[in-house]
Amino acid sequence: MYRHLGKATILTATFILLVSYGFSQDSRFTIKLKTQSLVIGSKITLGDIAQVQVKDKADQSRLCTVILSDSPPPGEAKELSMNFILRKVKEAGYKPDAIIFTGPKIVRITAAQVDVYKIIIYEDVT
Repeated sequence: MYRHLGKATILTATFILLVSYGFSQDSRFTIKLKTQSLVIGSKITLGDIAQVQVKDKADQSRLCTVILSDSPPPGEAKELSMNFILRKVKEAGYKPDAIIFTGPKIVRITAAQVDVYKIIIYEDVT
């Protein structure tokens, strides 16, 4: 009986090492939610409402383009919760264990009134 316990312990330790290696710091990413955000266009993306920090630039651009919801009507606002955002990121194929969320639990999103000012707003924000 004790012989099997030793093998089970070794297998468990090996499994934990493999799992922790799979979720190393390189595969994790941080999503820092903004308190408020101004959205231009008909869709709200993760990049509109958060700063996404990940080492790989390709992963960062994919994460920033994850569509979360339809935009509210021009000039109006909408709120998205952290749990809703997490669910949408999971639906996009990302593992919740790899996500570190920071920021408020609710993000308030306001839709821009006119698309014409897109370039001016972008320049003011950056």
